[in-house]
Amino acid sequence: MTTSIHQKKSLSRLLAVQAIFQMEASGKSLAETKNEFEKYRTKTEIDGIYYNNFNVRYFRNLLETAVSEQKNIDKLVNKTLMETWKLPRIDPTVRAIFRIASSELIIKAAPEKVIINEYLKLSEAFSINDKQNGIVNAVLECLVKHYTQKIT
Repeated sequence: MTTSIHQKKSLSRLLAVQAIFQMEASGKSLAETKNEFEKYRTKTEIDGIYYNNFNVRYFRNLLETAVSEQKNIDKLVNKTLMETWKLPRIDPTVRAIFRIASSELIIKAAPEKVIINEYLKLSEAFSINDKQNGIVNAVLECLVKHYTQKIT
């Protein structure tokens, strides 16, 4: 099966979220993590579908932007969350989703609606509760507003 351009981008997003999560959990560097993912994740199976490859350049761009902008992204997400829900309290996978989604909004490589939809799907895939998905949706909407207002 050949992987479409859309599927390659979706897979790149998933792997970028996993990579940023892994960096936080393991303390590995950006270079180590990129190398591991590019070397060992080029063929991935998700729900019985085998993806031949992913868009490595897109993956790198998402990951590098998320790492270089992480302080600004985290500050913005903290500002967006309610007082009782600060970023350290949020599930690490959701933190990774916010960081990579913000990265994609910064690089402006896809329409905002596509970005929201893609990261909501990832949130739903990793989540076990609807409240968390609601928080993700609300924060993504705020991030889109912030990054689109910044441009105009």
